[in-house]
Amino acid sequence: MNCGKEPSFFWVGNPDDTDDAASLYIHPAPSMNRRPIEGIEDSKEFEMALRRAYASAINMYNAREWTGTVVVVRRTLEDIAKMLVPPDVQKLHLSKQIEALRKSKDFAEPIAMLADGLRRSGNLGPYFDLEKEPDREIATLVLDLLTHLVQYVFAIPA
Repeated sequence: MNCGKEPSFFWVGNPDDTDDAASLYIHPAPSMNRRPIEGIEDSKEFEMALRRAYASAINMYNAREWTGTVVVVRRTLEDIAKMLVPPDVQKLHLSKQIEALRKSKDFAEPIAMLADGLRRSGNLGPYFDLEKEPDREIATLVLDLLTHLVQYVFAIPA
């Protein structure tokens, strides 16, 4: 990590135990790492596939893989949109799903605008043009937008 200290790894648990009850800890903890929204695992609507995609976006960000962060954030947004729109809209492009989402869910206009902005920023991920390659700032912005959307849709109602 960038704190300049040598990390120590601690394995806590019985090494003979085979039920995966042990945990691995690092000290000092990386200070810049992002974590999922506290309590999001309590939301029944936040399905396991979405949890994995959201965790993957955070992991990519923590690994400082900016392009990967943007790509995974877009994929997560697509999964959220498909989950919330009617079945006949699920096969349409993301922009059409967001439009349908605005109509089918009680979304405040600012949240819909955030989702649309996130969708647009996700288009940068696949390109190899160095002028369009996402940097830390873009990755931070899109992950922030995704976090706010997840919080609005899944954490607040729970």
